[in-house]
Amino acid sequence: GSYQFAIAGAFVPFVGCLQVVLQPVVQPIAQLLDRLLPEDDDDGMKYSRAELRAVLQLHGRAHPSEHNELDSNHPDSLGSESEVEIVLSPLEVKLINNIFGLKEKKVWELPYLRLDTCLQASS
Repeated sequence: GSYQFAIAGAFVPFVGCLQVVLQPVVQPIAQLLDRLLPEDDDDGMKYSRAELRAVLQLHGRAHPSEHNELDSNHPDSLGSESEVEIVLSPLEVKLINNIFGLKEKKVWELPYLRLDTCLQASS
């Protein structure tokens, strides 16, 4: 409602006090869990980046099935998901490929706009 921030603000001191009071209990538990549970790393990944890129390229090159538009007069107009082929547009493929490539790029390699070519709104 309209009083969300006022109510949340009223609880800030209470939550701060809880953090201070419960710190001696929570800290040892957190340290114990850190020692017992292994850290998440990329070794548990199901697919490599190369495999994901290959799948992405396959979906980008796929063609829509015969029933790419649902025809209300067609008896199979509500076909199963296996009949409806989801195809990524070239723009989507390019966007996802660029996201995969961000890990290998340096900041200075990224394209940028010069400030003098940007439009600024007046205040």
